Amino acid sequence: MRFGRHWQDLLYLCYFCDILHPLLSIDQEDIQHLMDKVEEDYYMAASHHPYSPQKQRWPTRKPLRLRDYDYSQPGYYFVTICTENRTPWFGTIVDGLMYRNAIGEIAQSAWLSLVERFPGMKLDQFVVMPNHLHGIIILSEETRYRDGENKPGPTLGNIINAFKQTATPLIRRADAASFAWQRGFHDRIIRHDRMLDYIRRYIETNPARWMNDEFYAKGG
Repeated sequence: MRFGRHWQDLLYLCYFCDILHPLLSIDQEDIQHLMDKVEEDYYMAASHHPYSPQKQRWPTRKPLRLRDYDYSQPGYYFVTICTENRTPWFGTIVDGLMYRNAIGEIAQSAWLSLVERFPGMKLDQFVVMPNHLHGIIILSEETRYRDGENKPGPTLGNIINAFKQTATPLIRRADAASFAWQRGFHDRIIRHDRMLDYIRRYIETNPARWMNDEFYAKGG
């Protein structure tokens, strides 16, 4: 099943139902399944048509966190972290290739250092873009219960906060005193291999689609 150009309307409907599902007696798992299918179609279309002349934009929304979901449990998570006001601090894209500057190199080093700070956590596909970073984080049982401690390990939010706290002072000392991150981050739970493949390709082809990217900013 393909949603074609109506995927955005369907996604709006999903978010609307997600807000009202306690009143409408709608199963949130059913809503999440539909949202996953709509987004899967988006990632597949975007990754296979990197030079599409038409911008595809997500509905403006706050980052979604599933109610009562344990974000420390093992799984694959796709995250997007943006700079404040989407300022292109990290470099520029020329002919579909990302050229990181010194600040972009700091951001990438801070991202890679997460595996040392959180044993058992792995990093999958990622890319540093001019004003944001896309990446896949893999949490395992080792991340959750380390050193024999029988208590939940770091959540996805803890890990992203650690990344920002590591990168920010280093970036500001690199002649970027006004640097700041956008509050929060965007995340998606990757629920099956097909979606993982689509999102990996989406990340890989992101620089080639920069001019049509929802995060595009002049100067990047």
